Amino acid sequence: MPPNDIRPLAPIVRDRFPATPLTAISFADFTRTRTYSDLVAYFKGWPRHSFMTDDSRAVLYALIRILRPRMVVEIGTLFAGTAQVMARALWENGEGMLHTTDPFGT
Repeated sequence: MPPNDIRPLAPIVRDRFPATPLTAISFADFTRTRTYSDLVAYFKGWPRHSFMTDDSRAVLYALIRILRPRMVVEIGTLFAGTAQVMARALWENGEGMLHTTDPFGT
């Protein structure tokens, strides 16, 4: 593993995301796919400094890939583990900006 627990930029699962509108049912269906299983495996224990679970990181990544937001904001950055997940999803989308702030950091 590279220093600081940062993985090289490389596509994780390419473009295997639903093209249909996002609904609770369509996302529940997505969580039963091979793509979602691959994401959970990829995010298992990484980033080490994220306070989210492996599944939560996979969900966050997938939602950003599916919704393709132009901007994502994180409040409470601390070690930036979750920011790595969001930035990677935006990078793979080919667009979007991540803003982070930590009101208790220096």
